[in-house]
Amino acid sequence: MRLFLVLIILYTFTTHAQTAKENFDAGCKAYEKGDPKLAVDLLKKAVEAEPENVEYLMKTGIYSIDIGTYEEALKIFLKCAEVEPDNAKVFYYIGVCNTDGLSKHEEAIKYFNISLNKINGKLKDRFLPLYGLGKANYGIGQFDEAIKFFDASIEKNPEYYATFYNRGLCKMEKEQWDAALDDFSRVIALNADFADAYTTRGMIFLKKSDFKKSINDFNKAIEINAYSAEPFYQRGFARSLMKNYKDAILDYDEAISLDSSMADAFCERGVAYTELKLYDDAIANISRAIDLKADVSDYFYERGYAHYLKNDYDHAISDMNTAIDIDSANEDAFYLRGLAKSDIGDKDGACKDAKKATELGLDAKENKLLKECK
Repeated sequence: MRLFLVLIILYTFTTHAQTAKENFDAGCKAYEKGDPKLAVDLLKKAVEAEPENVEYLMKTGIYSIDIGTYEEALKIFLKCAEVEPDNAKVFYYIGVCNTDGLSKHEEAIKYFNISLNKINGKLKDRFLPLYGLGKANYGIGQFDEAIKFFDASIEKNPEYYATFYNRGLCKMEKEQWDAALDDFSRVIALNADFADAYTTRGMIFLKKSDFKKSINDFNKAIEINAYSAEPFYQRGFARSLMKNYKDAILDYDEAISLDSSMADAFCERGVAYTELKLYDDAIANISRAIDLKADVSDYFYERGYAHYLKNDYDHAISDMNTAIDIDSANEDAFYLRGLAKSDIGDKDGACKDAKKATELGLDAKENKLLKECK
């Protein structure tokens, strides 16, 4: 009888283990086929059967990050840390959850340092926590510190394209355009299918007024990933700068269809309509941008400018008032409000605004109102 019970227990244990392994394997295959959500569901079943199997837990956590469920992933990795407290990769992924998904960058720094201290193997393995420290420092705006960590990570592993990409973002923040350009080009050399690298490199070419190269990069980004709004928006902006407003509007249309919360796309589409003298369309689009994001001074300026060109001076002045309330250093808003006041006969108000615009940096030669104020 005792032997019979032992056999039943062994059979049950073996069946559970087999079922867990089957779910684990099926989850990995689902991920390979491009269905990470199904993969996570299957892996959770494997974890339910073997809740302390670190291999199962790790995969479940990594795939949970992939589908954006960072809090759930964090719980899984914290459980891993209980089971294997010396596993450096576990602490790295705890840091990833905190910095990438939860914006808890200081907390992430703590865990990346723990991961770094637990690595006893090849020095090359240190590149990941160093990379994580770079990202977390970027998250808190410590760009010089972030670059130091990215440099150290690249020294350990010069083939990881994401490190160059994030270092390039830091250099963009520091307006080191040529250095950032080099990093994004390096990313593309390492991974020619990484669409974001083309988009960001295109933005730098645009900053340098190299429209041909910028549009080529945006085209490539769209070719790789036609479901991202950003390269359409950036290509539209490039075309606006080239005064190709009709094609720019088509790009803004596409960007908005992919991301209806992209306030800048609505505003820039409005600006393009203003340039085409379609003022009602301009006002409608910029109003939509304001609905989405009501704290941007330039949105009110651009809508006020469209009102001004319609000879609707009261609405123009109202929008300039709001633009100035949001940003008291908006020289263009002071100048345009001055023009509108001049047109309704408020000479004193116009002169006051004209002088303020010049104080804030508007070129006196471009300030036509100043001649009337002498």
